[in-house]
Amino acid sequence: MTLLHKLLTTTLLCFAAVLHANAQTLRPQTTKKLPSTFTIDGITYEKNYDGVSVIKIASEIHETYIKPNWNVTIPEHVDVYKVTQIGRDGKNTLSVVSDIKELTIPGSIRSICPNAFSNCKSLKKVKINKGVKSLSAGMFSGCTALDSISLPPELKYINDSTFSQCTSLREIKLPRELESIGYSAFKGCSSLDTITLPCSLKEIRWDTFLNCNSLKSILVDEGNPNFSSDGTALYNASKTVLISFPCGATKYITPHKLRYIRSNTFYKCDSLHYIQFMNDSTDLYIYSKALVNCPNLATVIIGANVYYESQPFSNSHIRKLIIQNKANLENIFSRTCAIDTISVLPIYEDKVKEYQDSVTFIPYVPYIASYIAVYPRSISVKLVTNKLWNKVSDTPLDSISPIVEIDNKKIEPNEKGLYICRYLWPNNLYDITIYAINNNGKYVSGYNLQKETENYIHLNTYKIYDTHIIATFSQTLDPNIEVPQKCGLYCDGNFYETEYNGHTQYVSIKDLWPNKEYVIEYQEYYNGKTPYRHRITTETVKPYIGAQFSDITPTTYTLRGYNNSSKDLNVVEEGWTFDGSTISEHSKTLLVTGCNPESTIKPARYAIIVKKGDETKFYSDGISYNQTHPALTLKTVAKAKAISNTVALICAETNIDERETNVGFEWRRYDAPELVPSSEANCPIIDSTMTGALRNLSENTYYKFRPFYKSNSGKTWYGEWSAFGTADAYVYFDPTVRTFEVNCDNETTATVRAFVIAGSDEIKEQGFEYWKHSSTESTSTRYVTATKEDNHQTIISTGQRMTATLENLEPNTTYSVRAYVTTEHGTTYGEEQIFSTPAPTAIGNVKLDNTQSGEMTVTINKANAQGVDFVVNGTRNEISAKLYSISGTVLSTTSTTDNGSDARNIKMQTQHLQSGMYLLCVTDGVCTKTIRLAIK
Repeated sequence: MTLLHKLLTTTLLCFAAVLHANAQTLRPQTTKKLPSTFTIDGITYEKNYDGVSVIKIASEIHETYIKPNWNVTIPEHVDVYKVTQIGRDGKNTLSVVSDIKELTIPGSIRSICPNAFSNCKSLKKVKINKGVKSLSAGMFSGCTALDSISLPPELKYINDSTFSQCTSLREIKLPRELESIGYSAFKGCSSLDTITLPCSLKEIRWDTFLNCNSLKSILVDEGNPNFSSDGTALYNASKTVLISFPCGATKYITPHKLRYIRSNTFYKCDSLHYIQFMNDSTDLYIYSKALVNCPNLATVIIGANVYYESQPFSNSHIRKLIIQNKANLENIFSRTCAIDTISVLPIYEDKVKEYQDSVTFIPYVPYIASYIAVYPRSISVKLVTNKLWNKVSDTPLDSISPIVEIDNKKIEPNEKGLYICRYLWPNNLYDITIYAINNNGKYVSGYNLQKETENYIHLNTYKIYDTHIIATFSQTLDPNIEVPQKCGLYCDGNFYETEYNGHTQYVSIKDLWPNKEYVIEYQEYYNGKTPYRHRITTETVKPYIGAQFSDITPTTYTLRGYNNSSKDLNVVEEGWTFDGSTISEHSKTLLVTGCNPESTIKPARYAIIVKKGDETKFYSDGISYNQTHPALTLKTVAKAKAISNTVALICAETNIDERETNVGFEWRRYDAPELVPSSEANCPIIDSTMTGALRNLSENTYYKFRPFYKSNSGKTWYGEWSAFGTADAYVYFDPTVRTFEVNCDNETTATVRAFVIAGSDEIKEQGFEYWKHSSTESTSTRYVTATKEDNHQTIISTGQRMTATLENLEPNTTYSVRAYVTTEHGTTYGEEQIFSTPAPTAIGNVKLDNTQSGEMTVTINKANAQGVDFVVNGTRNEISAKLYSISGTVLSTTSTTDNGSDARNIKMQTQHLQSGMYLLCVTDGVCTKTIRLAIK
């Protein structure tokens, strides 16, 4: 047992030594050993980025903290940590025991959470040490026992509601570096009787001292450069705010430099009878509910340059309200504000009655415009005296004089007392100022209004054509303006004189260019001068021309142009333009060949050249959208159509238009070396089949061939190769003849077309036969070796593609035509095409003899293909003549002036005219003659 006892004793001694050594090591407190949240002396801290934050103050954590006086002092340091925050940044996270009576805040605090010590009902004394610069919103709100607070000299910001409802707070000394006091900062501090504002203060927000019923004075540090006080008001040179008003006062006149009057500034001022808002130099702004529950306001005067929000006099009673400026009456009148008499500018009388019928209205001007007469070029004003002026002003009427200004010009009255301003611009807004000055020339009262002068000239375009405009206008006569010596419309260098009568007048402005902007100006002349002008801008109609695509194939398309412009347009040339400045093709229908398949068709333009005097202008219009050619088909027909020992007929199927010329076959001997070039031959297309005849071939020889198409761009498309061999047998085949549809050019001519492919025999003659068609005739499509009829007429033509013109046809007649080919074996005919010439059409509704009304007569001397000679009698006016085709196309124009004789010989030259009917139209501007001519 002894040995065991010794061992236990030794072990315990060693263990004690180890515990003693560990205890010696842990005794010093270090930052590394404290947790993130810890409590010392009843205050709980939480580590933050630059120290620790106070997050809880409680009594039950540490018994040494319990003291009879409940004093709390927050230290600057805890262990090695600096205390920098009360609560967490921007969050109301502080938990505080409500029994605190005294509180000391260290100068190390840089941030305090909102409402940190709010509603601490026992808190009586607060000391904030040097270094704290800002008090948080609601920090001591509801601390009803607080009667003493010491603020640090560095404090700059007291935030919103910081001391609100601190009902025991009697005095507070604000530090000299304070810059801002927030909203309702001292609201409800009912025991606060005096407060001194430091020189550094830059901002006081509204309701700061609301319900501070004991506050008798607001003192300002002497020498403050930003503020001054008269015991009732506080104003700032850059941001003036009225803070409070002693409710015992009966009369108040705002300082001249006052800028703002906030809400509830005059709250329940029962004894306030007279208030005048003055502003001689800068603007004064009155907030909503600035005067609340003021029941005994006998007189309220709102001076010039004073502005106010809605309901500034909420729940108040005003016996006489005088507004000396422009009034925003909807902000004044409300159901909670009673007004007995209102004096505002006369322009608001109707609006006053609109808001409150029972109110007494007195114009706040000594002189009122009894009527204002507005005319197009003048304004007249007549004034009357305001007999109620002495009820709203202390300045007697006999000491002031009226002034009228219109368009910033002072107007003197005439002998009838009218103030007339003349020579104004119509449809213009003018300022009219009516005011009064006293004997010393000082402004007393006045008002402005605006009137717009009437429309003087009603100038419009009645009708617009491509060569002339019909304008309509009328004047509104002005009794204050003298009648002009001359008036009218001026356009394009010409003056069209009119009358000055107030009635609607029409003026025809002629000889204009199409599609051009023109200025039409009304002018008046007084002693050679034009003090008034009125103009409109209009544009003549664009010539009605254009173009369209049709018959689009892989390699061709047709352009069709039209010109539907008025007959007054002197068109000397028309057709297609490809450079935008010249006309290169003069037909209205144009076939375009040689195009690339699947390419985009370029826009085309149809153009006319118009002549006016010696000048011409170019007009064009066309297709603005693009279309695409379809794909090309070239399918070789493998078997020759007919073969002899030296002749072969080869074919290919295609969708190329029959009018395309850049098509044919490439062929060569089958065994020819590749270096030997192939032969090419152009061939026609008939019924979607390309057909070619190869002659003078070698007997018993093989050849190969393929179709091709070559575009204008030089690119070539090919079909597949096919082969054939010549034979010893002789095979005979006829020529192929195709007659196409006929185009009638006019009443007497037509264009016919055909395709011809030679057969085995040589062609001796080819061309067209045509005759008057009879309904009993056969219309079979092919005649072979037929006999020519006696009534058939023949036109000889040549080539695979034949074209001919049939002339001297009769209008309104049906004809038959067919192509033919004659060989030694007979004649082969193409299809018979039937067509009808159109009936002759005149231009308009004209007479065609020399017995028309008027004195002018026209006699034809000669009419042939080179021109027309005629004589005009009975007029000395300028003569204009045009030669038309029956369809209405202008072929030639001419004009001549007075040569001193009643008879004028006129020669009209033309290009070569075809046989047919024509119309000659002659006019002298008064009388028009239209003569029908027949040229053979």
